[in-house]
Amino acid sequence: MRRFLLHIAICLGLILPGIAAASLPFEKALLPGGNGTAATPAPGKKIPGDEEIPAQREKIAQEIAQLKQALNQAPETAETTGSEPNSQKLQLLEGLDFLYEELLEAHAAQKKVQARLKALEAEEAQWKNGAPPKDFKADFATLDRLRGQEVEAKKTARSREQVFKSRQGAVEEAKKAFQAAEQERRRAKEALEVSRDTADRASLEQALAIAQLKSREAELRLALREQELEVAKSYRELFERQGKLQAQEIDFLEKRVRFTEEDLQRELNLVSEESQKATKRLEKQQKELESASKEYERARQRLDASPLPSPALVEEVEARRLAQSSLEQGSELMGDRLRRLSELEDLWQHRFKMLNGKVDKPELGLWQQQTRQYLDQLGREEELFNLRLNSLRNALVENEEKSRAKVDADSETKRWIQQQRQSLQANFDLLQEHLAGLALTRKIQEKFLAEQEARYAHVTFGERLARIWNGFLKVWNYELTSVDDSPITVSKVFIAVILVVFGLLLARRLSRAIAERLLPRFGVAPGVAAALRTLSYYALVLLFFLVALHLVRVPLTLFAVLGGAVAIGIGFGSQTLMNNFISGLILLLERPMKVGDLIQVEQTTGIVDRIGARSTWIRTADNTHFVVPNSSFLEKPLLNWTLSDDMVRSQIRIGVAYGTDTRQAADLLKKAAEGHGKVLKSPPPVVQFSDFGNDALIFDLYFWIRLNAIGNRRDVESDLRFMIDGSFREAQINIAYPQRDVHLDTVKPLDIRLIGDRTAPRSSVPPEV
Repeated sequence: MRRFLLHIAICLGLILPGIAAASLPFEKALLPGGNGTAATPAPGKKIPGDEEIPAQREKIAQEIAQLKQALNQAPETAETTGSEPNSQKLQLLEGLDFLYEELLEAHAAQKKVQARLKALEAEEAQWKNGAPPKDFKADFATLDRLRGQEVEAKKTARSREQVFKSRQGAVEEAKKAFQAAEQERRRAKEALEVSRDTADRASLEQALAIAQLKSREAELRLALREQELEVAKSYRELFERQGKLQAQEIDFLEKRVRFTEEDLQRELNLVSEESQKATKRLEKQQKELESASKEYERARQRLDASPLPSPALVEEVEARRLAQSSLEQGSELMGDRLRRLSELEDLWQHRFKMLNGKVDKPELGLWQQQTRQYLDQLGREEELFNLRLNSLRNALVENEEKSRAKVDADSETKRWIQQQRQSLQANFDLLQEHLAGLALTRKIQEKFLAEQEARYAHVTFGERLARIWNGFLKVWNYELTSVDDSPITVSKVFIAVILVVFGLLLARRLSRAIAERLLPRFGVAPGVAAALRTLSYYALVLLFFLVALHLVRVPLTLFAVLGGAVAIGIGFGSQTLMNNFISGLILLLERPMKVGDLIQVEQTTGIVDRIGARSTWIRTADNTHFVVPNSSFLEKPLLNWTLSDDMVRSQIRIGVAYGTDTRQAADLLKKAAEGHGKVLKSPPPVVQFSDFGNDALIFDLYFWIRLNAIGNRRDVESDLRFMIDGSFREAQINIAYPQRDVHLDTVKPLDIRLIGDRTAPRSSVPPEV
């Protein structure tokens, strides 16, 4: 088997290289018209130049003409399957011709950019030594123009970068499409080479020809996308170099050019001239509006008086109305134009003060805020006027449709419809003119804002500190609300919080000092001292809280206003919390237990370590803490071993065998209790002969001890049991244990049998009895 597999591997190794070589029978250049075999374009593949494209387009035009002639000469009775490949080829060739045309346009765009780059290189060479060109005007108008161009360049920088990224994405998509077309071409070529059927060979050749055309189209599209990417790269380089040159020019002018009063007066004169023209135009429009209103009123009266108005009269009324509306809108827009010109005068005054250093930082910051608000208002107005412009555009379309619908109407009706169109068009032109004015105003305001930001950014260290301090004071004195005509500011809230936190720490220290140092001097028990410590802590916290509010002048009525909301929150969301808190206060005042008491809650016994606002900590004999909500002590039974004092009676029960001297046993029990050092002498121990038990004589030993620890009682009981056991052994008194008597019925003989091991092997010999 191994030898057989080895022979197969050797044969495949000899055959596969030949097959691989046979699969590439020709090599042709993909561009401008060939069909290569590479799955992806080679890096650095030459893009067809504009001098090669005309020849390729001529060849394609010849092929298109031949295909059209073949399609026209095909008989009408021929099968459609024979003409489909030619139609597809024709469509692909026309697509190739269109791509070549687009590639020519891309080459032209690249040449234009290169020409601009060369001109820019010449300007950069003139500025190389820091000196401007001879035709460079070093005046404020040039500086103002360059600043505007700089602002516009910053606005369009993002869109240019998006265009460049989209070009990169288009190149990647074109590469993938070219790879897919090449794979399809190779499959068609392989199918033709493998085929041995002459009947199918013609269709396979057609499929290969179409696949080759698709590959050419995909490759040419990839070349077009790469050329477009080169154009985008050139544009990006051009804009970057233009920006650097503009920055150099602006820097040069800012050091040498000042905004003088003559420059200001020249700009103000220009604005004044525009205002005078706008005023005259507004006066003219108002006169025309009065006349148009009268004509519209007369036409409407004729329409109302006529029982059967003619179509011409109806259209006349509509035309008069539109003319009046157009003039009204013109007057409105012209009034807005005058207002903006007045604002432009203020802007030039502000620019003069700012560029000559006659404005301080706070005022400059206020200007920035006002300019941003003004730009936002301009944006809203532009949206509104664009909506009105769209509405007028729709009205023009409707007027055109009306004119077509009434093509058979009389000449008078057509004339009034035409006047309606003229009024709508005039209104449309006015809106477009106004939007252009808004765009110009926005450009000026954006330039002014950029200058403000640049001036505001260049500050000294002292000015920066002053700005930070002013900002801090603004936040510090910010009014959050007011109560009883008293402002509640951020500073008051902050100081109140600091005082309350300090009061909490001080209250904790004072309450601890009262409980640990002051109260013990007056003989107050530790448990009482712990309770007083908690109560004093709450009282001091409340006192410091009120003092803090008084110092910062926060009225208590503020909390009266919030009291309802707090009460609702306590009633619905904090029932358990308030229940435990009030229960804790009751425990501190009523004192059913105190710190240091030995208590038992259900099955848990321990010493009270702490009585808190919500819960009580109990330390068990295992040195673990059992946290119990305060309300549980009032709702469930509580066993307090040391409520009034620490004396507790304990009991030991013991049984002795029948026949024991009961007096001797009682004496030994009492002697053992009296001999223990922790058993109290008063009250004295007591021994009681409690019962005649089933198995023993029952004695109970009662004695009193003082509880000073959790396991104190158990330790004493254990010691007494050891002592009792020892004394009983010496006196040979037996401690009874359970006994049972077994009675047998002996009337009949007892049947006794021996049963062997069931797991042992059985024997044929019976066991001996």
